[in-house]
Amino acid sequence: MAEAVISPWLGTSGRIDSAVGTEGTMAQQQKRQNRPKQSQDPYAQRGKQLVSAVQRLRGWVGSDPTRTPELADALVAVTRHRLLGHAYTVAAPEAQEAVKLAAQLLTANGPIGPYTSVNDAARYVTAVVHLAVIQAAAGMAEAAAESIGSLTELREQLSDLPLTEELPAETVSWALWCQARGALTAGDVARANRYADAAVARLNESGLRADSECAYLTIDVDRAYSDARWAAGLVEDSLAHLQAAKGTFDDVADGRLQQPGRLAPALAQRLGEPLFGLCRDLADRLLDTGEIDLGLATRRQLVENLRGLASRDETVRVQLARSLADLAQDLRAQGRTEEAELVDEELADIPTSDRTAAATLAGSVIARGTQPPSWQPLDAFAGFATTTTDRVENAVAVEEELRRDAAAWLAAERTQAQQSEQDRSAQARTEAEQREAERREKARVEAEQGEADRRRQARMAAERAETERREAERLAAAAVAERQESKRRREERIEAHRLEQERLEAERIAAEREEQERREAARRAADPAELERLELERLEAELAELERAEAERAELERAEAEQAEARRVESAQAELKRTTEQQAAEEETARLEFERLEEQRRAVERADSERAKAEAWQAQRREEERLEAERAEAARLEAARREAQEVRREAQRVERERLEAERAGAKQADAERAGDAGRADAASADAEAHPASAQVAESSPAEPEAAHRSAEVEETEDELSAAQRIWQDARGRGDRKAARAANERVVELLRPRAEQDLATHGPRLLHALEELSSARLRGGDLWGSRAPAKEAKALAKTLGRR
Repeated sequence: MAEAVISPWLGTSGRIDSAVGTEGTMAQQQKRQNRPKQSQDPYAQRGKQLVSAVQRLRGWVGSDPTRTPELADALVAVTRHRLLGHAYTVAAPEAQEAVKLAAQLLTANGPIGPYTSVNDAARYVTAVVHLAVIQAAAGMAEAAAESIGSLTELREQLSDLPLTEELPAETVSWALWCQARGALTAGDVARANRYADAAVARLNESGLRADSECAYLTIDVDRAYSDARWAAGLVEDSLAHLQAAKGTFDDVADGRLQQPGRLAPALAQRLGEPLFGLCRDLADRLLDTGEIDLGLATRRQLVENLRGLASRDETVRVQLARSLADLAQDLRAQGRTEEAELVDEELADIPTSDRTAAATLAGSVIARGTQPPSWQPLDAFAGFATTTTDRVENAVAVEEELRRDAAAWLAAERTQAQQSEQDRSAQARTEAEQREAERREKARVEAEQGEADRRRQARMAAERAETERREAERLAAAAVAERQESKRRREERIEAHRLEQERLEAERIAAEREEQERREAARRAADPAELERLELERLEAELAELERAEAERAELERAEAEQAEARRVESAQAELKRTTEQQAAEEETARLEFERLEEQRRAVERADSERAKAEAWQAQRREEERLEAERAEAARLEAARREAQEVRREAQRVERERLEAERAGAKQADAERAGDAGRADAASADAEAHPASAQVAESSPAEPEAAHRSAEVEETEDELSAAQRIWQDARGRGDRKAARAANERVVELLRPRAEQDLATHGPRLLHALEELSSARLRGGDLWGSRAPAKEAKALAKTLGRR
């Protein structure tokens, strides 16, 4: 199909087909045999063939510059093929190279004018349109429209040539689509509708709508038409074309998204690329127009398809999180809280990083118009018109058929969607009631268990308090008994000491009495006066003894009174201690109850902490897995780049050997010509008749150096393409740090290329510098954002944009 579309203006299409159609080597056949069986993907097979053709032609051009047009045609063909599959990131390097090479060929034979080759002009216009499509897909719709507008002067200069007739239909549709997108982004609704009308008309009249290879182009044009009509307030037309785009996508998918595990990774990614934006816009607009059930059904279908693809692609997981959030919001807006809670539960299972990225995922920013503007159709020049009456009638018929199909689809799907949503609502209510009953039962069981635990702990605390009280009483009784025993022993010792003292005192008194009697007897025998004196002393001694005995009796009575008072005090102290111990037991019971409640609170806090730690660990593990996957992907890309370099070096080595062989043959021929003058004259005449061959032979020593430079440029192109892809992936994931690093790398790679070719690489460098300044400013690096902003301002002045 690619040859059929491009062949009207590709002068060397036959040679491309021969290069593309050659069979692979035995090693490639062996790899295909060892590969696991998967469903056939003609798109991927065709892409491999086109890429292989480009690689061959690059090697051939190094030795034969006359084949440069073939290389330019092959680059345009591979870019077209990738754009038809929405492989914008992969198509960017070849698209830029195709524009550069086509521009060189356009001016290779002199200034642009009536004698310019129509094939060269058509090739250049197509390459520029392809680059504009990539700009529009990257979010630079106004820049894409400017790129298309830059072709106006060229088309006016070549007005005498049948340039429009030579342009493929998809190239014209893409050009009009870029203009419509740019006008809509700029807020010019009337102009956007003019270009959208022209794009749809060209699509219908050319028959591309029935071409399965151009299905994604049909989807893009119908979506642009729907967006323009929606902005103009023409709801019916907008929904008709948006439903037509959805139908085209369903035909392409052909039910294969129901079993994504059976699809090759590249095929699954290509089928899922337009899914999110298309179905989300359709659901939003159906809900906005009051088609609640149909809008919710469309949203649910989108969630189902994304759920099957989420395990393969991180971007799809972010889109799934955004779709689930939209579905929950729509259900709450309709008062269906039970269903929204179910969706929220599924959304909560998605990693936090994906939910955060989904919150920043931009949706449709096209507001529904209230006052439809008026516009006039584009003139023939602006609309790339090559229409005939039959084609116009065919386009009108196709448009009417789209309207009828949309009305029939709404009528057929409305009842089914309404019944499906009613069943879902009833099922959600039943499930909500069951969950509520289970929740209440679980709460009841937990309450009963908690009450039982509380009672058990209270009983155990009371038993511990009673045991402690009894032990305290036992210890107190033992202490009292010990004190009484000590007191008894002390009293016995005191009594024994007293008796011993009394015995000793009695013995002393008896001895003194005997001594006194002896002295008295002696005194009586000696002197009567002395006897009287002794008698008086005896009486005084007896009186003193009586007083001492009276004092001892009083002391004993006082000691007994003190002991009685001590026993009364001890009894009062024991009672006070018993009261104090009882109060302490009550306080201990209260303390144990407080400790039990405090322990329960700490257990809840520990459980929450453990759960938070587990969630943090899970998030860290997922982040590590994501980083490991990114590192593996980077390693794979590096290995592929090195393999490509090895292939190019091998091709250069073979080419050098061939050139050396040719030079050796030329030297041998020169030696033969030196020996034969006649043959030398003939060779000289032949050289004059074929100057191109002589020029090739003379330039051959410089060819290895040129091939080396070409390899260096190609290596830089691969590194720049990889850096741009990493930048776009990081921006899609919402990873600002990685996006900023990749952005800085793209700026570093673009600066030397912009110095060599400002017209081609200047706008890309300007955009990268503006994005880098904005990224640093958002990161809080105010001073760091000034340098790229200043450089971008100077570059914009150089490009004439300010």
